[in-house]
Amino acid sequence: MLLSVVIPTYNEAEGIGRFHFNHLLPAIKSAAKKYEIIYVNDGSSDLTLSILDSIAETSPQIKVVNLSRNFGKEIATTAGIYEATGDAIIILDSDGQHPPEIFPEFIKLWKTGAQVVVGVRNSNQSEGVVKNYGSKLFYKLFNTFSESTIVPRSTDYRLIDRAVQEEFKKFDERQRITRGLIDWLGFDREYIYFDSPARLAGEASYSTT
Repeated sequence: MLLSVVIPTYNEAEGIGRFHFNHLLPAIKSAAKKYEIIYVNDGSSDLTLSILDSIAETSPQIKVVNLSRNFGKEIATTAGIYEATGDAIIILDSDGQHPPEIFPEFIKLWKTGAQVVVGVRNSNQSEGVVKNYGSKLFYKLFNTFSESTIVPRSTDYRLIDRAVQEEFKKFDERQRITRGLIDWLGFDREYIYFDSPARLAGEASYSTT
């Protein structure tokens, strides 16, 4: 089994080194014997790319995809999925709020037959009322007008099987919600609930979903 880990990044210079060496690397080594790590630099304006290039020099298992400008998280994630060569692909954020420590739980469900394993955030009491309401409204509207449904608080933190990847690559939408497209494909899904830790550094450059 080869595990691919896809990580879109945008202006994460403050915390990306700590994320990689203190959190991601120990987690992935405990979860899989064979792996590749694909960082996608989404046109960062800080030192993110320079740091990622330095990280990549430490191991041939680390790849850096550098987008020519900031295209947004959905396109950055798509680029990483296209680049992945693993039997299973885990997608997560680089700010520490998607804890890599639960990789083994994703893989366990995949090995028992799930083709998509979705990370769902537990309720976060620190979220403001406006953000909480906005999140609920988003899911309600999406599930009302879409052919597929998204479980509230489901995130981009997820595992997809290679078969899902192959079908996902057939989409040509430019305006996309990655997790919505993956769910729309209809593959067997399981869910993992997790507590979202605080960011490792700085302020959010991408949405926390």
